[in-house]
Amino acid sequence: MHDETPVDGTDVRCVVDASGFTILRPGVPISAICSVMNDRNLREYRRFGITDLGYYRFKFCLFQLFCLEPEAYFDADRIEEFLLVQLRELGSQHWTSIRCVLSDPTSAELAEMGVDVPREANPDLGVRGPRLMERWVPELGAIRRFMEESPIRIQICAPFVSNADEYKAFLAAIEASGIDLDRIRVGFTLEVPAMADTLPDLLAELRVDFVGIGTSDLFALYNGVDRSNPGLTVVPSSLANTTLLRRIVSAAAAHDVQMFVCGDVRRNEELMTALIREGVGELITSARIDELVDVTRLSHASAVGSSVAITRTSGE
Repeated sequence: MHDETPVDGTDVRCVVDASGFTILRPGVPISAICSVMNDRNLREYRRFGITDLGYYRFKFCLFQLFCLEPEAYFDADRIEEFLLVQLRELGSQHWTSIRCVLSDPTSAELAEMGVDVPREANPDLGVRGPRLMERWVPELGAIRRFMEESPIRIQICAPFVSNADEYKAFLAAIEASGIDLDRIRVGFTLEVPAMADTLPDLLAELRVDFVGIGTSDLFALYNGVDRSNPGLTVVPSSLANTTLLRRIVSAAAAHDVQMFVCGDVRRNEELMTALIREGVGELITSARIDELVDVTRLSHASAVGSSVAITRTSGE
């Protein structure tokens, strides 16, 4: 009850602040983004009621392996077993769903870990993600084996997709691995600017359950900037960049495809508020307490709430 008015529902969350008494309606759902889920990170996510792991990058997970065993890069069985152990650990943490982001290491990143691969003049534009799809065979094998022993809902995300043929090959690779496409959700991250123009047709023709915008790579490629050069910067809120983001989000919304944003833009509250209005339907957050607080507030602000004035008495 508030001012003699009953609040409908038995599980209603409310906020009382200087603006009044607000009943919080369900906002944009929040999921976790984490490549290493230690006890501290898990504890913070649970504090904020986050039970979906929305962005688990195999790339950074495998970096742990390659740093210790560079030769493991060439051993598909070792990679599959290593990833299966990591997924089992996540399974013991009782996530509702896990979105597995397949790996897309550059030759420069691999060389830093002692992996002997051909050097590329511009590795950020080189053999990444689906351009060397055999890398994904042991990763998909680990997912398939984990699904055989766990009821956790699985999503599989392909990074650095640059055209529709690569996405088709990704779907075919999932089926070839023995994973039942009817049991999972599939999608990709959009880092290559050309995909913004391809997106409407791709979404109309192929099965895509979600699209993530990888803003760090997307803006670097779109603005002709090398991410590894500290002397070169990108302004995420520039007219060109925000126009590109809105075009991507609007295309996904027009086809009722779930959209989320990763990269530093997800921490830009003003820009994310605008993108939610355009159609972003999921917020992802790290386990940093300041980001958790900001994203939770943003989710609540996106909900339709009702406010009632508070009657204060002296001494309150």
